Amino acid sequence: MDENKNENQEFEELVNEENYTKNNKREKIILFSSIGIIVVFTLIMIILFTVFNKKYELTINYDIPESSVQENLNSLNVVLEGNDTYSFDFTLDQNVLLENIKDGNYEVTLNVLNDDALITYSGTKEVYLDDNKTIEIPLSKKTIKYSINYSWIGNNLSLEMPEGYDKYLVYKKDGEKYYKFASFDENTFTLENLGPVSNLKFSVVENGKMFEYTEGYEIYNNTPPSEPMVSGLSSGETVDPLNTISLSFKSNDKENNDILYTVDLKKNGNIKNIQTRSKNTNIILEGLDYESEYTITVTAFDGNSESKTSIDFRTKKLPDKTYLYSPSGRDGVTVYEVVDPRNPTEITNIKVGGTVKEVVKDGNYLFILRDSEGINIANISNPMNPNIIKSMELDDIDKITIAKDFLYVRFNDDRVGVYSIKNLGNPEFLGFTEIKYYGSENPEIRYINANQEFKSEVITSDYQIWAKDQRITVEEYIIVTNASSIKQFFDNNYSKVFDNLRLVSSMHNYEDFKTVSGMEKIKEQLNTALKEMYGKDDGSEIKNIILKIK
Repeated sequence: MDENKNENQEFEELVNEENYTKNNKREKIILFSSIGIIVVFTLIMIILFTVFNKKYELTINYDIPESSVQENLNSLNVVLEGNDTYSFDFTLDQNVLLENIKDGNYEVTLNVLNDDALITYSGTKEVYLDDNKTIEIPLSKKTIKYSINYSWIGNNLSLEMPEGYDKYLVYKKDGEKYYKFASFDENTFTLENLGPVSNLKFSVVENGKMFEYTEGYEIYNNTPPSEPMVSGLSSGETVDPLNTISLSFKSNDKENNDILYTVDLKKNGNIKNIQTRSKNTNIILEGLDYESEYTITVTAFDGNSESKTSIDFRTKKLPDKTYLYSPSGRDGVTVYEVVDPRNPTEITNIKVGGTVKEVVKDGNYLFILRDSEGINIANISNPMNPNIIKSMELDDIDKITIAKDFLYVRFNDDRVGVYSIKNLGNPEFLGFTEIKYYGSENPEIRYINANQEFKSEVITSDYQIWAKDQRITVEEYIIVTNASSIKQFFDNNYSKVFDNLRLVSSMHNYEDFKTVSGMEKIKEQLNTALKEMYGKDDGSEIKNIILKIK
């Protein structure tokens, strides 16, 4: 009985052991299968990431141009612009190696910065990155046409550079190199206490970028000549304008340089030059106006610096007389001196070469209308010796009148022309107005004579600027307008007009300049930019833009 029981127990243990072994094998198979799947999946993901996320290296070689200026360069900045944008900074002693860059097209810009964080040199190149690559980027500075004006005031040097830039840099030569000497925010500035000889270079900065340096200016400083001694006239003196005034002057120079004299006569803010840098030391003043304030200035120049003497004087009051100006047909204008109204005295006659129809007096000036032929303007500040200062040839004139600073001309067809007479030597045609404004102090200009042409010449000889893809040579760039006011505006704002051309050009490829449609679009954009720049709605307009490219 006990034996049977033991046998049964042994049998059950064998069965249980066999079942355990089978279960253990099954669990091991499942474990190893799972590990195999994970390994295979991981390998697949690594392969996919490697294929579709390739990144490359870009090495940039460059050479910094030699310069006579000590530029104190200290760092590089590299910018890649494409599907992605990258920016890297390096010191000058580092190799320019860009890592982990995705494939694609990039515009690569390399900037070299100095100690003042100004971009001193720059270069740009396009590259398609589909492998590790090495490129060469040439470096340069932007160039402009410099105009440097300077003069000595004692031991200080006064300078004027082109306007419109952010900073103005001055470099002074010491030994073989030029070193930074000064920096200014305005285009006019003064360098104080310079030595007897200064060798200078200049540069300008715009948007953090330096432009190419000027050539070297070797500027000599010396002791200015003494202030000229002037004889023949005293400060504060009152003189008779009918008399001639003989003046002589003399200056001494410590270095015994030859002295040249400039003489200017100022009346009521207007300056008349009598002589310019001449050895002549004697002049005669005549033809002065009555009741006027004058300043005579004599400037002595020794070839490097100058000094000056100014004398203020006045002329006598006009005698208590009146003068009558009478139209005398073909005899011109008869001038009468009126002391006794019952007995006027004829003193002179103004000949104008036509039939005088009407005269209008305005202060010391007489406007003379020749019948349907034109207008003469005479200076009558000395009634005994009037002189014609301007002739205006105009057809079919009926009447004239003066109001404030305006000359109104009424034509036979009832048109009314308006001229500004602020400058009597050159009256400016403003346009036409309606007849109801004839004689008004505030005329409303209705239209301007469209046949007038005024040219603002920006570029008249070969000059290189950048298109979008390469340099182009501009042979001629002229803005044709219909009014002198807008022409004068463009002339006075040359730098901004030139910058508009550079901006528009940089938006177009070279080929755009070689096609009719491309040039029309470029001129359209220039026209729009210039109109916005002028910003006045006074009837002035741009009639044409002449742009010639080689």
